[in-house]
Amino acid sequence: MIECKLCHQFYKSITNTHLKSKHNTTSDEYLIMFPGSVLSNKSGKTYEEMYGKEVAAQLKDRLYVSHIGQKCWCKNLTKETDERVANTGKKVSVSLKKYYEEGGAVWNKDLTKETDERVAKNGEAVGLGLRNYYRNGGQCWLVGLTKEMDPRVALLCENMRKHLVDRTGKTYEEIYGEDKAVRIRQKQHNARVGKTLEEILKNVKLEDVVKKMSESAKNREDCPPQKGLTFDEYYGVERSKEIKDKLRKASEGIKPSLETRKKMSEASSGENNPNWQGGIGNFPYAFEFNEKFKSFIRERDSNTCQLCGKTKEQEGMNLCVHHICYDKENNCSDEYDFTTLCDSCNTKVNFNRGYWTKFFQRKIELRFCMVN
Repeated sequence: MIECKLCHQFYKSITNTHLKSKHNTTSDEYLIMFPGSVLSNKSGKTYEEMYGKEVAAQLKDRLYVSHIGQKCWCKNLTKETDERVANTGKKVSVSLKKYYEEGGAVWNKDLTKETDERVAKNGEAVGLGLRNYYRNGGQCWLVGLTKEMDPRVALLCENMRKHLVDRTGKTYEEIYGEDKAVRIRQKQHNARVGKTLEEILKNVKLEDVVKKMSESAKNREDCPPQKGLTFDEYYGVERSKEIKDKLRKASEGIKPSLETRKKMSEASSGENNPNWQGGIGNFPYAFEFNEKFKSFIRERDSNTCQLCGKTKEQEGMNLCVHHICYDKENNCSDEYDFTTLCDSCNTKVNFNRGYWTKFFQRKIELRFCMVN
């Protein structure tokens, strides 16, 4: 039995209810008035020590269920607005500081839901509570707040910045250890397998990400310019090989859509290509006389030789696109200056050119009704 110092009566434990109803005070104020006082004989004991393992397990399960979706008494209160929160914060801070100075550690350090049942149950309860909260229209406390508006957000941003700086240049293995690094990479890989690039980035504006990365790289003093350099030149042979292997593994199972492939092709063609040499790659032919234009002429002529009638299937390869006027510098502005021929006919018309020029011009005129 424990004696109440205010009314000098004996009880099994001195509760907040007793102190509030009989003496209009709280347990915190009682302990301040009578330092070293004990409120309960159970203080410092675990549920297992008090009730045994089976009963303790049942009590903990009931507590998990009963607390899901419940509001804490100090919700929306701060140490600036409520004295009880301030006093509680001071006590917790002092006791934790002493605990860690003596070499103590958080009870769930290095534990996972796979290795410890308590962590798994706690994760399930928190997850269920959060899901119910957000389903009922709840929002994260910092939605709509900025570091200029709220000092808590500013402190959070500063801590995150320090945390990120500490991790800069480190691998997952250095930050989390080998086992957790493997799990993280496997989880990231599973989330991407079988999805297109659009599905993966559907909620991400790729242009914004690239812009931020580019600006970040420009502002870094330790980041030399990379444009125009190969991986081997920029990172060295060994590091380059590691990066290429990682990129290859990360892209396994990811198939970009036809639209994405088209954009990638356009982005790396012409002047955007690092191998661009001012349009002389097609020399001695005009730059416009490219594969795209040739495909257009072949399709116009149904992939059939306009002299002997041989088809692409019979030839076993793409047919040739012939310059009717034999002008290799023709900029392809007029499709009727070109015709489709098989390889043997294309060789044949290289002789007696004046005759063949008039022949194909007349053929084009008749075919496309260009004569009166």
